[in-house]
Amino acid sequence: MSEVRVLVIGGVRPQFIKIAALQWNIEQFNKNSKTPILATYVNTGQHYDATLSSNIINELNIHFDHSFTYSTNDPIEILGIMFIKLSKLLDEIVPKPDLVMVMGDTTTTFVGATVAVRKGFPLVHMEAGVRSGDINKVEEMHRRVVSHLTTIHFCTSRNSEKNLNKENITKNIYWTGDMSYDYIINCSKSKKNHFLYDKRNYVLATLHKPLNLEANDTLENILSALSNYSREVLFICHPRLRIKLNEMGIQDKLGKIQFIDALPYKQMIHAIKNCGFILTDSGGLQREAYYLKKRCLIRRDTLGWSIFVRNQIHHLIGEDKKSILDGLAWVEDSLNLDYPILDNQFIRPDSAFYALNKLMEFRRN
Repeated sequence: MSEVRVLVIGGVRPQFIKIAALQWNIEQFNKNSKTPILATYVNTGQHYDATLSSNIINELNIHFDHSFTYSTNDPIEILGIMFIKLSKLLDEIVPKPDLVMVMGDTTTTFVGATVAVRKGFPLVHMEAGVRSGDINKVEEMHRRVVSHLTTIHFCTSRNSEKNLNKENITKNIYWTGDMSYDYIINCSKSKKNHFLYDKRNYVLATLHKPLNLEANDTLENILSALSNYSREVLFICHPRLRIKLNEMGIQDKLGKIQFIDALPYKQMIHAIKNCGFILTDSGGLQREAYYLKKRCLIRRDTLGWSIFVRNQIHHLIGEDKKSILDGLAWVEDSLNLDYPILDNQFIRPDSAFYALNKLMEFRRN
């Protein structure tokens, strides 16, 4: 059999990290495979701020064959232009891919899946089957639409398999675990790119979701609780948060809180490794924290990764100050307990090789 050609589409920071891991794994896979996997990589440009795109692409030495740019910052205009650019690319690309791969639940995921299927390409969805249960959230809309377009579903957790089955999706579902796990652990053990911060056991905080930044009370309650907390707080600023802080007249310091711009990825992994616990609204950070055995307080209304909360690994907090303070008390108590490990959920030996072999099997058939 000749090579297997895969077009891989990404466009936001979490997808760049997955692509870095994928490129590393494909390189290792091809060293021992008689039939190579030849991947072509597309950056849709959904994240265009340097801290969320070019910086991490350069740091992780990610190769893209095609990259899109836009002359507008309007999300709806970018959505429409992305459809057009990707459609044109799939019409013109030679040789044609055997499969198209998308990841997660972003605008890039939705556009990539829709265009690929409209053009007649089998679709692979990495991180398939995640559900929050709130169809009013745009990420959940993307997840459900993409699942019903997908040919091959790569599930990070066993729970994701069950979610797909509940929607009468039963074919070509594979539990791969998180294909980024080995890459994350390797980064955490690296002697290079250590995060140079002279504290240990601090609170590591990040917020970027509109529900936490557009309602002033939510952000103010979180800042009020953390600024007088017993631990030092290192608050990593997404560009959207930095704008909000500027509007509030807050610069680099507020009580116990130190605000810094987004870190390079490998330094962020070391920041997680050295912290006491995390407060976040990020889905990806919840998993990275779990791999590095750190607790999270999660500020979201709904959860894609509810398994962490159900198993008392992480804790969901509300927008009011009492809920936030109760969460801080919960996490301090939990630090005295053994860290729970989930069986057969996110960590699978040779995760990426298993997934890549499934692509080979599909191509043979």
